[in-house]
Amino acid sequence: MTAVARKQALEQLTRESFGQTLQELNVQPMTIRTIMSNPLILLTVQTALVSNLKHLSGIPGTGKAVTLASTAECQCAEALLNRLAL
Repeated sequence: MTAVARKQALEQLTRESFGQTLQELNVQPMTIRTIMSNPLILLTVQTALVSNLKHLSGIPGTGKAVTLASTAECQCAEALLNRLAL
């Protein structure tokens, strides 16, 4: 397996884990698809966001944070999301 193939396989596993965790946090499927397909939200940012949200599970509004994050449409929003995720 080449390095590129390994990287792609790891990214796919990370995305699947990301989606599953968001489902466990009761995020709507449409929101999960939207955030996962948003090109402004890098996989590293998605991973950090989900990791941090797991610590907040059970707190009302967690799903709304993902909904807001999924709407990023510019680099300003991406910068804000990076701050929230980290």
